[in-house]
Amino acid sequence: MAAVNYDQALERLLVHEGGYSNHPSDPGGPTNFGITIHDYRKYVNPNAGAADVRSMPVETAKRIYREKYWNVQRCDELAGGVDYAVFDYGVNSGIGRSGKVLRRLLDLPDDTGAVTDDVIAAVRRADPRALVAAICDERLAFLQRLSTWPVFGAGWGRRVREVRAAALAMADGNAVAGTKPLGTDLAARIIAAMEARGHRVDKGPGELNIVYVEGMNPDGSVNDNKPNVFNDLRTVIGFDNGRPKIVGSWEGTTEPSRRWTVNPMNPGGAARIAFGQYRAWQLGTHHDHEALVQTGGAVTVCRDLNKDFSRVGDKLDSGFFGINQHWGYDLPKGDLGSSSAGCLVGRSKDGHRKFMAIVKSDPRFIRDDRYAFWTAVLPAADVVNARVPGKGQQSTASAGKKVGLGAAVVAMLTAGAHWLGEHWLLTGGVAVVGVLVLLVWSAMRGASSGE
Repeated sequence: MAAVNYDQALERLLVHEGGYSNHPSDPGGPTNFGITIHDYRKYVNPNAGAADVRSMPVETAKRIYREKYWNVQRCDELAGGVDYAVFDYGVNSGIGRSGKVLRRLLDLPDDTGAVTDDVIAAVRRADPRALVAAICDERLAFLQRLSTWPVFGAGWGRRVREVRAAALAMADGNAVAGTKPLGTDLAARIIAAMEARGHRVDKGPGELNIVYVEGMNPDGSVNDNKPNVFNDLRTVIGFDNGRPKIVGSWEGTTEPSRRWTVNPMNPGGAARIAFGQYRAWQLGTHHDHEALVQTGGAVTVCRDLNKDFSRVGDKLDSGFFGINQHWGYDLPKGDLGSSSAGCLVGRSKDGHRKFMAIVKSDPRFIRDDRYAFWTAVLPAADVVNARVPGKGQQSTASAGKKVGLGAAVVAMLTAGAHWLGEHWLLTGGVAVVGVLVLLVWSAMRGASSGE
C-alpha cells in the first residue's frame, strides 16, 4: 500500500542521521548514516571496529534500513504517513519501542513490539493523521524524559517536528502508482507544491513557469518512476485572471539514461538534478536543434557514483554541467537510449518544438533574448500532497494583505482620536468603526472578484 513512500522516507531519514559521528554522550557509540556499531556488528561484521563503521558504504546502510527496520516493521502494509512515522521512530529509538508504542496507541497488548496482522488491520481502521500525531507526541515525550535530552534535545525536537509534518502530508494523500489523473486541478497543485517549497512563481501577464515533475504522467497520474523511461512530466504553466493553467505538457525525463548511469561522463558518477528550482537556462543549441542550454546559472546535481539510479546518499555537486533542456529524438517511451546524461529531456521532437515556441513567447524573453529562464524540478509526491485552497478560501498572502490593511485602518483612526485628545471611549469607538468599514470593504471585494 505505501511501498512507494520508502525512498522518500529513507531520503529524509538520511538527512537527519547525517554521516559519521562518535559523540561521547551518545550511547550508540560510533555511528554512520544512523547505523550504530552495535547494528553493524549485528548485521554485517561481529568483529567490526570504529574504522569499519566510518568506512561503511551508504549502500550497506540502505540495505540494513530496508531489511531490518522498514521490512521488519511491515511499513509497506501500513497507511501512508504512519509508515514513515513508525520507520523513523524505530531507527531513532529501536523497533522494539516503536512497535510497542504503535500497539499501545491502537489499544492492542504491548507486551511485544511485533507488527502482527492484528496491528495491520487496526492501522487500516484508524485515522492515519490522528495516529501520526499520536506517535509523534509519544515519541517527543519519551525523548524529553531521557537524561541526554539537554545534549541532543534541540536536534531531536526538530527531527520529530519535521517527521510529523512530512508524515501528515503523506497521510493526506500519497503519491502512488495508479493514482487517478488530477485533471484541471493539476496546474493548481503544481503551483501549490512550488509555493510550499518556497519556489518563485511568476504570475504576470504572459509570464511562464517551467516545471518538471518526476514520476508523473502528462494527465497528472502517478507512475512507478522506473529508471531509463520517459515517465516524468515536462510542463509549462501560465496564469489567466490570477488562476494557473497548463499551457503545455509532454512526456519527458529528469534523469540520466541507463547507458550514461553505467558509463558516466564524470568520474564522480552520472548527474541527476537535485529537486529544487534554478535560474540557469538561456536560448541556445543542443547538438543539432534549438534548446534551452545551461549557460545562465549553476545547478545542483546528485552524483550517482554507486549506479543505483537513486539520489539517496549521493554526493551533491553544483556548477555548470551542460544540463540542457532538449528533445529525446522520438525514442520509445521505455528506453532513454543515449538521449540523456542528466539533461531535462522531452521525448518527442514535435513536442519539444512546441515547448520552445511556448517559452519564447514569454514577454521577458521577447524583451531580452538572453533572458535566463527559471525551472523547477519536483517529485510527484509533492504535487499529489499539495494543499490547494478551495472555492471560497483565500491564499495566505491575500489574507495577510486584508489583515494588514485592517491593522493600518485601525491604527490610523485610533491615532487620530488620540491626536484629537478625545476620551478613550471615543478612541475605541473609532477603532470599531474602522473594523466595520474594513469588513464591508472585504465583502464587496469578495463579491466583485467571485472568490
